[in-house]
Amino acid sequence: NCKSYNMHKAANEINGFIVNDLSRWYIKLIRDRVWPTYKGKDKAAAFYVLYESLSVATKLMAPVTPFLAEHGHQIARSLGESKESVFLTSWPKANKKMIDKRLEKHMDYVQEISEAVNAIRKENSLRLRWPVEKIIIETEDEDVKKAVRVFGNVINYITNSKASELGKGGSGFAEKEFSKGKVHVSRKVLKEEALLRELLREIQAQRKARKLVVGDRIDLRIDNEAMKKFEKEIA
Repeated sequence: NCKSYNMHKAANEINGFIVNDLSRWYIKLIRDRVWPTYKGKDKAAAFYVLYESLSVATKLMAPVTPFLAEHGHQIARSLGESKESVFLTSWPKANKKMIDKRLEKHMDYVQEISEAVNAIRKENSLRLRWPVEKIIIETEDEDVKKAVRVFGNVINYITNSKASELGKGGSGFAEKEFSKGKVHVSRKVLKEEALLRELLREIQAQRKARKLVVGDRIDLRIDNEAMKKFEKEIA
């Protein structure tokens, strides 16, 4: 808006996008898709979104944080950005055809549900690395129902749950309210899969302690019968 000078509002919006939407949410969702050994067709799409976000964000940041923006632009240059400096680029124009308010609203509900699940986990000493059997979303809101049906796989991934469904909880579930209803989380932990997560965490910690990079192959021997069926996933 050229009639007003509200730099702080712009800065807050940009900060919210980079810190919350991109770093704390999207990057968490695509972690497996950008792993070096991942071969799925959607890998390139994930990297493209990251590049486009970096490229546009640096341009938006430039009037407020010029040095940080220039640093980000130089990273973008190494990935394909052609202009020598962020201050030689054009101001980004919004592609309004790509704006989907309903999609954004659905993802907001998914985030809120995920935050409620993680709060329940914390209150009930259920570590996020421990998979739980099921979460149930109780709501009368049709938009929330659609969000759960469409993005159930996202909810499962973020909350480390084997399944998510619409309905009502019961005994064996812990619950918490959110803006459009209640979230119920099963207290039943899948013990073997929880052990697997703890094992993988320890292996990664040992690799880090030995300063091994992703491409360094290791000889791993595990003395545990329950882990035999997870041999492929561990490898």
